[in-house]
Amino acid sequence: MFWGVAALAFFGPGLPSAAAMPKLLGAIVPPGFLGLLVAGMLAASMSTYSAYLLAWSSVLARDVIACARPRDFPEATTVTITRVVAAVIGVFLLVFGLWYQIPDTAFQYLYVTGAMYTSGALGCVAAGMYWRRANNVGAYGSLLFGALAPAGFLLLEKSRDSLPSWLGFVTDVNIAGMLSFLLAALGMVAGSLVSQRSSPPRHLTIAENP
Repeated sequence: MFWGVAALAFFGPGLPSAAAMPKLLGAIVPPGFLGLLVAGMLAASMSTYSAYLLAWSSVLARDVIACARPRDFPEATTVTITRVVAAVIGVFLLVFGLWYQIPDTAFQYLYVTGAMYTSGALGCVAAGMYWRRANNVGAYGSLLFGALAPAGFLLLEKSRDSLPSWLGFVTDVNIAGMLSFLLAALGMVAGSLVSQRSSPPRHLTIAENP
């Protein structure tokens, strides 16, 4: 926010928000020091992105892919899977960052994408702690159902004019966000109640210290 305020005071109104900080730095920083500043910013960005890629790919390799097997992968196989997943995530981020146009405002986009995971995760945590009949099927249902409304908004927002009138509510960012929490709760309750016999709840007990 400080850079935006400084750019507005320096150039006056009418400057595009995405170009405010680069134009301000280009105008006030000497050329030699500007190169060092850009190099430092690129180095900081690369270290941050590499940490993100390593964390995401490691979680997917160990906590998602490896969990589908009864036995753990050998360490060399785990490293290979992690590298492949990191490359796939990198390609996705490249395509997503270059060609995807954020709908409406950046805050609304962050709100919807955050609700895509938060709604299901909140349903899993809340029901797992306070509802005795919550089980694995309900948890998966909560995660999947909670992602439906935000995913529908991201997919259909660009073609809202061609949608039928009864489907227009999906392209409203506020309705999509609130609907994600309702669907996550529905997925948890319905999934748990339907699968009580096939997947009974597992109650965890805390062992008392002797």
